[in-house]
Amino acid sequence: QPDPQAVTVSETPSPTLSFQPPASYAVLDLGRTVHGRLYAEVAGPDGATVDIGWDERLWQQTIPLPFPGELHPEWNQIDSWRLDGREQRLTTIDTRAGRYIVIAVWSNESVELRNLQVREERYPVTQIGSFTSDDPLLNQIWQVGVDSLLPNMTDAYTDTPWRERGQWWGDAFVSYHINQVAFGDQLLLRRGLRQLADAFTPEGTPAAMAPNVAGRMLDYGMLWVQAIAADLQRTGDATLAHELWPTITRFLDYIAVYRQNDTGLLELPTNLAWRPSYIDSSVVAARYGRSTPVNAMYYGTLQAAATIAQALGETNTATQWLDEATRVREGINRYLYDSSEHRYVTSIIDEHIIAPGPHAQAFPLAYGIVPEAEIPLVATALLDLTERDPARANVQLYGMFWVLEGLRRAGRFNDAINLIKTFYGWQLANGATTWWEHLNSDRFWYA
Repeated sequence: QPDPQAVTVSETPSPTLSFQPPASYAVLDLGRTVHGRLYAEVAGPDGATVDIGWDERLWQQTIPLPFPGELHPEWNQIDSWRLDGREQRLTTIDTRAGRYIVIAVWSNESVELRNLQVREERYPVTQIGSFTSDDPLLNQIWQVGVDSLLPNMTDAYTDTPWRERGQWWGDAFVSYHINQVAFGDQLLLRRGLRQLADAFTPEGTPAAMAPNVAGRMLDYGMLWVQAIAADLQRTGDATLAHELWPTITRFLDYIAVYRQNDTGLLELPTNLAWRPSYIDSSVVAARYGRSTPVNAMYYGTLQAAATIAQALGETNTATQWLDEATRVREGINRYLYDSSEHRYVTSIIDEHIIAPGPHAQAFPLAYGIVPEAEIPLVATALLDLTERDPARANVQLYGMFWVLEGLRRAGRFNDAINLIKTFYGWQLANGATTWWEHLNSDRFWYA
């Protein structure tokens, strides 16, 4: 086993690590998750092996080795070099990401790494937004949100800085909202909107991510339309909306195939070759059937599309989509709302009712579907149905976007703040310096 005591560190004239035989290692703590590359000059004997791995946290916060994920028995994102006796410059072709870097050396003689550097690579933005309150925890949570976005802004939005690094559009949609208050950049969103538009099929089926297409999900297509409307609202520039208009209409025509004539609601089959929607990792049942979250998002999408159509002078189409949105809202409140319990059901799949859950309350609240008199009751149902123990969470961090937006629109600000402190404060207490992908990332390899 490598010995952490067999490493000496010299700061002059430049950072140098000396690794002693037969095996030794060092762990670098960057303080937060960084997306970038390690550079070093290495000198050692022929046949020596240098392994460098990155990860976001330490195993159980006690053993000085990164988390032993499924991708590697000791750490994730490992690069390995076999030395040939000559001095070399080490780096990687692609970027890596993490807070911790482990450097392990196997050699029959000492090995030195000199001029050690970690260069961060990210999208060139400057933070212009800030948040200050009399609650230090809230202040920290806000800034960690910004720090979490930075490594996920490169030449595109990404869902994670190392595991997939894909521009999944649901993640991009949420990231864009953080960007607006922290950096105010619009160009990265516009690039992503064009990339996703190029990935739609000729029939109008949306891609879930782009430019590398990996699956097709209708809710991500709907968020694409909503993001175009958000761009139009923020910039007042209809040029991009005009450019993407043919794809918008093609998508709206395609998704209408799943609308039922009797209810006016989307009904997504369970036997598609691709996942019809995502919603959140913790609510699989809401992805299918006559789903409340999916139909709430559809209502918001029709409204967003109508806004775009109006700006482009397509008044007849705008009127048509607004009429369809009205019917969807009426259908949700008629067929999916249990007025005796003041709760929306999660979905109806093959006439089987899926019990109410937090997402089924959050999405109608977030998209303004709930009748005014019912808003306080549905907001209370949302809070009652949300599991407060982060270790057993029934809403994950992606879905939390709509939970918090729903509470905001319901005027339940203190309740929203309490949820923020509970779920995000819990991550901080467990050593997070950037937000995890899942609330169980302290137990599994994805982060």
